[in-house]
Amino acid sequence: MRPRIAITNTKEIMDKRRLTATPETYVHAVTASGGLPLMVPALAVELVPELLATVDAVLLSGGHDVSPDLYGAKLDPATGELDRARDLFEIALVKQALAAHKPIFGICRGQQIIKVALGGTLVQNITGTPIKHQQRPISGTKTTHQVQVISGTRLASLLQGAYAVNSFHHQAVAQVAPGLKVSARSADGVIEALEAPQQQLFSVQWHPEIMYPDHPAAQRLFQSFIQQASGIGQSAS
Repeated sequence: MRPRIAITNTKEIMDKRRLTATPETYVHAVTASGGLPLMVPALAVELVPELLATVDAVLLSGGHDVSPDLYGAKLDPATGELDRARDLFEIALVKQALAAHKPIFGICRGQQIIKVALGGTLVQNITGTPIKHQQRPISGTKTTHQVQVISGTRLASLLQGAYAVNSFHHQAVAQVAPGLKVSARSADGVIEALEAPQQQLFSVQWHPEIMYPDHPAAQRLFQSFIQQASGIGQSAS
C-alpha cells in the first residue's frame, strides 16, 4: 500500500472565489515516487491530531510569505501576501508531526515554516546578494544557481557537492533553530537546506517538485521521503 502523504495547500482567488490549491508538480512527484498524495487545506489547529492519524507523512508546500509577527518581527514593506490561518495550521502541524514521529519534507515556504515552528527568525527580503534567488518565470525546470551540500549530512547521502537548483524565493531562514542543522548553502551564504539529525525531517529552499521530471537528484529527494513515509530506512542520517 502506498504511504499517504498530506500536502499542504495554498489559497488562490478565481472569479472572486477563494480556493485552496496544490500545484500538480507536487502531486506528480509524490505519485511517481510511490506515495499517495492527499491535498490538505489550512484546517483549524484542533483538527491536526485527527489529520495526522490518517496520514503517514507531511509535505509542506510553497506559497505565501510567513506572517512576521509569528517570529517576533515587524512587517517589512517587501513582504508579500500573508495567510495567517495557514501559518498557524502548519506550525501546529510541524510540531505535532514531529511529536508523532511522522516524516516531514519542507519545500521553499515549507522550510521557512519549519524554522518558525521550531524557533528563530526569517530574512523578510534578501537584498544585496550576488545571486538572484527569485527567478522568473516560476515554471519549468531551468536551474539558476548552485548550492553547496555539506558533507556528513543526510542530504549529502542523496546529493553530492555542488548542486544546481531553481530558485523562487525572496525570503530565507536566518538563525538556525535548536535541533536543526544546515545541510546546504548557496555561495552568498543563504541557507538552502535544513535537516533534523534526530528526526525524520528535512527541507530545501528550492523546488525539486518542478525539477522532478528531468533531474534524477530531485527524484532522489522525493524517493527518500516516500521511503521514510513507508517506514523504510527510518534513520535520519
